[in-house]
Amino acid sequence: MLPSYAHGEHGVIVVIRATRHNAGDPDALSVELAQKFWSAHQAHIQHNLGRPAFALRLAPPGSLRYRGARRILGPSTSPLATAWPNRLNESWSPERPPQLGGALLGLLGDSAASIEVTNELVETAGDGTWIFPIGQHDANACPIGLSELVRSAPQNADVVYCDEVAPGYENLTPSAPGIHTMLSYSQLGRSVIIRREVWRNAGGLDPTLGAAALPDLLLRLVESGATFARSNVVLSWSQPPASLELGALEGALVRRGITATVTPDTQRRAQWRVTLPATQPTVDILIPTRDRLDLLQQCIASVRANTTYENYRIVVLDNDSSEPATLEYLHSGDVAVTSCPGSFNYARIINRGVAASAAEVIVTLNNDVIITDPEWLSALVGYALLPDVGIVGPRLVTAEGTSDHDGITIAPYPQHLQRGVNYGWDDEFVNSIRNVAAVTGACQVFERRKWNEVNGMDETLAVTFNDVDVCLRMNLAGYETLFTPYVELIHIGKASRGTKEALDDHYRFIQYWNLGVTFDDPYCPARLELVGPRYSVRA
Repeated sequence: MLPSYAHGEHGVIVVIRATRHNAGDPDALSVELAQKFWSAHQAHIQHNLGRPAFALRLAPPGSLRYRGARRILGPSTSPLATAWPNRLNESWSPERPPQLGGALLGLLGDSAASIEVTNELVETAGDGTWIFPIGQHDANACPIGLSELVRSAPQNADVVYCDEVAPGYENLTPSAPGIHTMLSYSQLGRSVIIRREVWRNAGGLDPTLGAAALPDLLLRLVESGATFARSNVVLSWSQPPASLELGALEGALVRRGITATVTPDTQRRAQWRVTLPATQPTVDILIPTRDRLDLLQQCIASVRANTTYENYRIVVLDNDSSEPATLEYLHSGDVAVTSCPGSFNYARIINRGVAASAAEVIVTLNNDVIITDPEWLSALVGYALLPDVGIVGPRLVTAEGTSDHDGITIAPYPQHLQRGVNYGWDDEFVNSIRNVAAVTGACQVFERRKWNEVNGMDETLAVTFNDVDVCLRMNLAGYETLFTPYVELIHIGKASRGTKEALDDHYRFIQYWNLGVTFDDPYCPARLELVGPRYSVRA
């Protein structure tokens, strides 16, 4: 089954290849299978950490002994944690001529005349022909592996793409291109073949865009709902790709009705920021707490000192605070307070706070987050107002500046992607505004009406994965989750609720989404998996 795009009232979005089950559904995993998946995953992690197998038998994953042993054994002894090699094998050489393998080679010059010639060439091709467009930058060196790419193309695909490698460069691709990610960088790269009929139906290349003509065509094909398929072939090029041209990105924003500024970030990556409407939407910043007045006041002070957005209100969600100093502060009138009594259930607390709010936009903010970017709220609210975006999240770093959150991948289990920690490649993927499976609840921004469409968080996930689950359900409802690295906040992780394991939540989440069976994260590069201290690349 190919990853696909759906036309909905909010636009075109990636369709997650998953069904959200309830625990009692006949197609859902049993509790026993969910526990086995969790235990096997944890055992795989410990093996990759270089820890002895007998320790796992003495302390099964999830047990009190296991958690104690994990702290005692300390950091990884695996050599994997000390090196970040190239992820793909480079095989290009000038002595090995490329085989086109049934694809029509379309040479793309940078002039309008040469682009018109390419369009005319495509017109003369027969139906079913695959078009392989190659830009002026690469005109003298076709990649190795093109014939394999053509042979691997599914019959029902309109566009087929794959990973690519060149000296000093790699591009790993996801199972489906991101509708917003492609506004940030050339996510599919240049290793793409396009079916002739689809090329013609889309109007071909725009001669006015020069080197940006191919990215523009791919963006138009994504927007039109064309069927994209990822091949496991790797194309090997003689040189890295050309620099990113902004014309295609600017044109896509105009077509989608998005008012935004686009600025180059690096040679191959751009930043796009949505312009806020003239009248700022009302925003409630919901901060859950149970005592911890030190963290709460630090968080609130940072919001007030470092927020240029004006139309916001801070609301503390009080979960049975009992310390006199905290109670005195909550009754002082300094901030609005919504009472959320009962045992700790993060999902219930957030749902209670949203239900009590009348604001157009909601921010969930952990009390151990410190705001350092004055434009944080303006930027995040702008993305959250896009009609096809459900939830937005920023980059979080520790007090020492180490990455804590660069989006959440499910590869094969939900975990934070952390640049320079478990993801060591400083590439376009990790540093771009992009579609992700989920963002952490430590800071989520969304429109209240969209939240209400999916009935908020699932309160059966009391402690963990409630934030991931609501992002995935937003997707099934027609809304993408977006991550931006250009908003960076400090997060003192685990200070809010400690390190409670909540294994029942793990098991339920596995059941709900059939992890390890049918679930596929379409946003994470397909070859990547995270089992242990770092991402690795599957063959």
